Amino acid sequence: MAAVFVSSARLARVCALFALLTLAAPAANATFHWMHVEQIIVGVNGDSRAQAIQLRMRFDGQNLLNPGRLVLRNASGANPIVIVDFDRPVPFGAAGDRVLIASAAMSSYTDPPVTPDFELTSLIPASYFAAGTLTFETDDGTLVICRLSWGGADYTGPTSGADFNDLDGEFGPPFPLPLSPAGRQALVFLPPFADVSVANADDYAVTFDPVVLVDNVGQAYAVGDCAAALDTDGDGLCDAADNCPHTFNPDQADADGDGAGDACDGCPGDPLKTAPGACGCGQPDTDANGTGVPDCDESGQPPLSGPRCGAGIAAIALATLLPLAPRRRHGG
Repeated sequence: MAAVFVSSARLARVCALFALLTLAAPAANATFHWMHVEQIIVGVNGDSRAQAIQLRMRFDGQNLLNPGRLVLRNASGANPIVIVDFDRPVPFGAAGDRVLIASAAMSSYTDPPVTPDFELTSLIPASYFAAGTLTFETDDGTLVICRLSWGGADYTGPTSGADFNDLDGEFGPPFPLPLSPAGRQALVFLPPFADVSVANADDYAVTFDPVVLVDNVGQAYAVGDCAAALDTDGDGLCDAADNCPHTFNPDQADADGDGAGDACDGCPGDPLKTAPGACGCGQPDTDANGTGVPDCDESGQPPLSGPRCGAGIAAIALATLLPLAPRRRHGG
């Protein structure tokens, strides 16, 4: 066979073209590269313990999640919180497959009770609802795979990320509204799953009923009211999150902020009491002198640790001296 000679310059150009084509096509076993944050929920019916984050794969072979993590940052892009540090892959990695991360409390609001691919043990704090950013990034933080920011102008942190999920590497401007735990709602990526991101403000929208979560095996979970068995008063809030679990109060009003709702708080204007007690609302049922009588029912009585008056002292003295007094003789 005749030898074929290729100049070094031509060989270099061929190698460069091959590398470009390799990078342009998603690898079958690429590690968590082509991915969007498809959905985020920070609460159901006011219960902010019920949270979920859903990722969706843009191409095949994106199920190798580790080493990767989800990181939350505040309105200025600071104070990072690692929401999930992925320590394993998920079993299915076809284009369009999802990865579901949900808190334990979310199972009380889904039909059937949700079994997420990863449990959300570090909840999104309420202080981050108004504005913040969620990134899917490498463990060392050097590469932001994708990013979702919210809060409009109230978010002032970075909005950049990888250019294979957003062609210019710029995921901003942020979605213009805050996140909300009210009702049943989710912030959802609307374009077809294979599309690149254009901007969070354009790609995402708040969707209401029906809200559905989907795990990696394709199981769907409809998000609804609390399961009847866990909602004693039937107001749509699970007992564990209801500030009046035995009294219907869907508004959860709590004027004095003591954790007991106005509907079942015997002292709705007193943050230190939930029932009038002996002294009534606005007065503590204290017993400073230890008499067993609340301070509000007595005026400065001394403690019962000794005689309470002079007559008592005299009586004690008399009882002590009587045996010593001479006895009168009777008779002759």
